[in-house]
Amino acid sequence: MIAVVLGGAAVGGHTRSAMATVEELARRKEPICVVAGAMGGEALVERAGAPFELIGIRRRDVFDIGPGDRARFEAALDRFGPGLVHAFDVHGLYLSHRWAARRGARAVLTICGGDGEGWPVPVMSPLVVFSPEQRRNVLARYPEMDPRHVSINPARVRLDGERASEAEVEAFREELGIAADERVVLVLSRVSGEKRGMLELALEAARHLRSERVVLLLLGAVGCEDLRRDLISRAEAIAPSSAARIVVSDRRAGEAPRFLRMAEVVVGVGRTALEAMSAGVAAAIVGERGFSGVVDEGAWDRMAEVNFSGRDAASLAPSESGPRALARALDGLLGDGDRRRSVAERGRALAARMDVRRGADRYLDLYSRAEFRPVSPRSAVELERFVIARRLWLGAPARLRALVGRRRRG
Repeated sequence: MIAVVLGGAAVGGHTRSAMATVEELARRKEPICVVAGAMGGEALVERAGAPFELIGIRRRDVFDIGPGDRARFEAALDRFGPGLVHAFDVHGLYLSHRWAARRGARAVLTICGGDGEGWPVPVMSPLVVFSPEQRRNVLARYPEMDPRHVSINPARVRLDGERASEAEVEAFREELGIAADERVVLVLSRVSGEKRGMLELALEAARHLRSERVVLLLLGAVGCEDLRRDLISRAEAIAPSSAARIVVSDRRAGEAPRFLRMAEVVVGVGRTALEAMSAGVAAAIVGERGFSGVVDEGAWDRMAEVNFSGRDAASLAPSESGPRALARALDGLLGDGDRRRSVAERGRALAARMDVRRGADRYLDLYSRAEFRPVSPRSAVELERFVIARRLWLGAPARLRALVGRRRRG
């Protein structure tokens, strides 16, 4: 039995990536189960088609882990009795590595997000990352790791994912108050502190859009109510000077990938951009360092190097990575239907490189070769300190966290 462990099953890209892999392996009748904290993504876990146990938790964040949480996850693993534990991200590792050590279970860790530079990871075999950047940074942090045991496997998107029907799309547009003749630019992102820069840049781009009858739809689950209010306030301030109408909503956020085709262009980061491409929709990436560009052949390698995070925007001139550049790109796609369709068609072909069926093949090969190596003393201490520090940070006043976040982005 393979147990996939997530600290929190939410509606974001990390959970969707993990559950896409679980769903593919379950379709192949592989013995697989899921143990995860319930954080809004319960439907994703249920739809994956594997046995699961959702741990009822009250958390502000996947790293808001209490002492009793680990014991509850370990009890769930006891009930399934897996011979291999596949932890997704550091919170999944924290909640499962002690159990794996005690039971002698084999172990795999997949790091989904971040650049890999600050994550405490075990010296174990194997370790999976999504990008060359992550692999390079992990090996630099832990030179004692065998490079042969750190592999890149970014293939995590279903090309045949479920799509909303035309009737469902029409009903959703009515819910949002979007007229039939209005064109949608969908900005898809969780509303949380780490996404603030992306969302603010997208809103600022609305000031410079020139295309008519366009709705800039910011859609995503709300992880920070203060940020949601701030975005709505900013949208209201921008509205008089923007040709686009701005709508901020969290309706059906958990189902958002089903509604990608309601948009003419999707603005996102990471998995969101790949899902848009797989749905045949033109995609632009705006991430933590700014506007990275429209996803196309010429930019693919640069974007894949950093897991489509937008961190590559740091290598671009400010005039190419700021809100005006995003507005120009959107106007170019909205104003030229042939080009937009061509970008979408090529994007779907590129997205095939990320087909989860390929990723599942690679994981099965890794599972057959996986070992358990105890967490090294250095990384074990770092892991405990990391989780404690994150909990303390989450307990800090919201204003302090927002101030530090602004200084970091600056």
